[in-house]
Amino acid sequence: LAEHLGPGWAQSLTDFHPEPLGSGSIACVYPARLSDGTRVAVKLRRPGLTDTVRRDVAILSTAFALAGRLPGLRGAPLAD
Repeated sequence: LAEHLGPGWAQSLTDFHPEPLGSGSIACVYPARLSDGTRVAVKLRRPGLTDTVRRDVAILSTAFALAGRLPGLRGAPLAD
């Protein structure tokens, strides 16, 4: 939170719950309240996600390019 909201993030959010409302492969969502009492959901992406997705896309692009060279797969819309 400090990385994205700055060192004073704790003053902006009150009643931050450590148990997520939901979680997935990309992020977790936590309930909290703003300092004025407004209920909010705080979505935190998993660390390193951007690099992981870029790497995965590069691997898939290479795999599709190689698969497109195989005679049985030539012309198949693999990249779509």
